[in-house]
Amino acid sequence: MRNKCLAFIEPLPDAAFRQAPRRPVAIPVRLSSSAMKPLRATVSNVSRMGCRLDVRCRFAPGAALLVTIPDLSPLSATIVWSRERQAGVRFSRPLGAAVLDRLIERYPVQPPREGPEPLASWQG
Repeated sequence: MRNKCLAFIEPLPDAAFRQAPRRPVAIPVRLSSSAMKPLRATVSNVSRMGCRLDVRCRFAPGAALLVTIPDLSPLSATIVWSRERQAGVRFSRPLGAAVLDRLIERYPVQPPREGPEPLASWQG
């Protein structure tokens, strides 16, 4: 009788496949392509090579689109992955380091508020 040895391989985290570290941001963008009407989305993290979009639709991997960030020329990009309400995008050309630094500074992620939200403010 032979001993059977099963090997368990843990999947690598998504970050292991990235070419550059991502930084959390909250950037309002407009997405467009020849196959769809323009729509709004939010970039929730960004690197020089790509970003994650929070968007209310799914895309086919490999689809080409333009990502328009306020005050920048549209960025040509390709969908790498897409899930419900999120998609990963690779830019056709890397962002410049100075551009990335400006985006991180201009669109920081706001920390969630602590405690309950007030129903109304009192002006007394």
